Amino acid sequence: MATLHIYGVSDDAVTTLKVRAARAGQSLQTYVRRILEAEAEALTPEEAADRAQHYRRTVVGHR
Repeated sequence: MATLHIYGVSDDAVTTLKVRAARAGQSLQTYVRRILEAEAEALTPEEAADRAQHYRRTVVGHR
């Protein structure tokens, strides 16, 4: 598992994330890690378009 160090985050943003983490019953580290992992798992519009195009070529195109 990789380690990230993020610099330059505003105090207000850190405070907000700490409050949200506490309300979710999580540590700040766990809360932010889950946000980052969810973002990494979500397809961007470009990735979704690429997948759709690949699907059309490979699956629909062979009918």
